[in-house]
Amino acid sequence: MTEIFMPKAGMDMKEGRLIRWLKEVGDPVEKDEPVMEIETDKITMEAEAPGSGILLAKTVEEDTWVPVLSVIGYIGEPGEKIPEAPVASPKAPESSQQEEAPLPSVPGGSAEPAALAPPEKKSREAQTGPSAEREAAAVSGGQKQNPSAPSADSPILATPCAKKAARERGLDLKDIVPGRSDGVIRAADVLATPLARRIAQDQGVDLSAVAGTGCHGKVTKGDVLAAAQSSGAGFAAVQAVKADITCLLDLISQLNGSREKALSLDAFFLKAAALAVQKLSLSSAGFSFAVFGGGEKEQPVVAGAESLSLSRISAQIGELTEKALSHTLSSKETVPAAFGVCDMSSFGVYAFTPVLRSGEAGIFGLAAPEDALVLEDGQVTVHKTAVVCLRYDARVLSEAQAAQLLSAMKSLLQTPMEILL
Repeated sequence: MTEIFMPKAGMDMKEGRLIRWLKEVGDPVEKDEPVMEIETDKITMEAEAPGSGILLAKTVEEDTWVPVLSVIGYIGEPGEKIPEAPVASPKAPESSQQEEAPLPSVPGGSAEPAALAPPEKKSREAQTGPSAEREAAAVSGGQKQNPSAPSADSPILATPCAKKAARERGLDLKDIVPGRSDGVIRAADVLATPLARRIAQDQGVDLSAVAGTGCHGKVTKGDVLAAAQSSGAGFAAVQAVKADITCLLDLISQLNGSREKALSLDAFFLKAAALAVQKLSLSSAGFSFAVFGGGEKEQPVVAGAESLSLSRISAQIGELTEKALSHTLSSKETVPAAFGVCDMSSFGVYAFTPVLRSGEAGIFGLAAPEDALVLEDGQVTVHKTAVVCLRYDARVLSEAQAAQLLSAMKSLLQTPMEILL
């Protein structure tokens, strides 16, 4: 039989709140599978099962604060007898013992307690920790105050994508804990648990494409790992080159000087990527591009980019970007493409690894240009160079194919007239 403990998530952690169980009594449990969701004074996280078997018992109810390393449940084989007495837990906080002591009476029948001399030393944890919150709750009539939760009168801050995700799942936004310090609820907060979000970011998994098996349909750690393995994110590799884009930036500046509607760098980068893929005879029904806004990321698709003019590509990028920012993209405009591009040059990022979505063979990334000294005809001149990377599914593209794609991409960016022809 395996005991389930309240985990100690940090050196200073004294107790934690069992938010909810992710398994019911009698459910099969695998080792390292999320079995409950807990809250510390800093974060909300999933806690994994310490062993495999059947969840035999829950000894602690949901929404309960307990000391760390306390036994809160048991995993074992069917029919195993649960211990009658719980295993000894760490000593309860002294504040709990003080609450149980009778209050001294005051002459005259007053119900108010006598004033007590403050202790000489009092730790910060005792003043501000969960125990202190519950002591205050007892004085105020048993209502526990949650500083991270909005009051009934305060507005709930959420992005449109988060509202849509909550509405589709029948969830109340009041029950969703924001994942960032700004208090704004994002789609990822609705779709997945905190642990799953961190793993998805590390593995490059698109949470919107993952079916959740957790409470209220939330995506769990297991869901993300399974999606990473099936989608190829777990097999993702990356290569990068440095390209001299001086001529490209000069060409864009010259062309836009006489145009009513300016051509964007995104248009040149997407067209170059489409031509590079075409040169290697790799099929791609469309190219996606990244749009960032309000903490969300959308990837609309431009179909047939290799045969479109730069003017048409630039116009489509502008139209689709407006739709993405207003969350009015149709399902047809967001169908996953085999390849994509992610231009981070305007963010001042000099190197990054783009996220490979489910179903994508590869995605090109463009970093911010930086000055480089180049010796030309005995003279030192300043050129603009930028890192161009390709993250790809190693099951679809070999290392040699990825290198060929990057080489073709670099050549096109350094001789931009080839993109125009």
